[in-house]
Amino acid sequence: MAALERQFTKLSLLEEELGALVEDFHTLKQVGDAPVLNSNDDLVLTLSKLANLIKYMELLLVEKIDSSGVGPEVDRFREGLEFYNKHLNSIKEDLPKDTNFEIRTIRLDEAVNRPRPKIKKSKSVRFKENLIDPSESQKRAQATSSLTYNDEPSRDVLFETNNVYKDDNGSTIDPMRMSNKQIFMENQQEIINQDEIINSLSQSVNRQHEMSLQIGDEVGNHMVLLDDLESGISRANAKIIRGRTNIDRFRQKLKEHGDWFTIFVLVIIMFILLVVLK
Repeated sequence: MAALERQFTKLSLLEEELGALVEDFHTLKQVGDAPVLNSNDDLVLTLSKLANLIKYMELLLVEKIDSSGVGPEVDRFREGLEFYNKHLNSIKEDLPKDTNFEIRTIRLDEAVNRPRPKIKKSKSVRFKENLIDPSESQKRAQATSSLTYNDEPSRDVLFETNNVYKDDNGSTIDPMRMSNKQIFMENQQEIINQDEIINSLSQSVNRQHEMSLQIGDEVGNHMVLLDDLESGISRANAKIIRGRTNIDRFRQKLKEHGDWFTIFVLVIIMFILLVVLK
């Protein structure tokens, strides 16, 4: 069954993802930095997707067992379920209290252990053609012509069961035998497809979040540079103000004591001239 094989491929991918997430969680827990799990964490979402996939695969296996018997797919399914339960039990105490990811394969166990009747091979007999008595054929023709025409469709035509529906996966489904189990299987498949779409959207949102964090770091670095530049400008402005104040003070003193300073300079010049002329 191609559909079941595709589900096994999805199961192996989700198991690898779950193993990596659980290993990271235990590593953070050992260093004392483990986050508190909630329903929006990647680990909890992966557990939910894997649980839905296992339930859907159980229904597919039950249907396959009912139609063709027990095959090697059951052992592969039980190995995947054992892997799931192992990782679930390792983080069960850290999961939110309102979540329940335990899986019980009651339907599969019943299908595997259900006794099946042995089908006896029917003998086929081939008849030669044209062995009908001519007189008998004439009697049948007369009986057919004597029958009145009935416009009501025959019961066999109305309730013909040879026409079966084939889904996209290639498996045949009789419309007269549609059951709640098959409807539930279709709903489970739809949930798995929606989980894949949500997973891709979550990855896209995570990438956008990482980009926004990087942009925030760059903006923070530029803000630090701008703060340093502002501090340097403030210090340079303070030095310029102090220099201008000193110049203004010197000018004020020069205005107040300029005459005495001129007289003092002239006295020194006269003293020098008297010394030189003697």
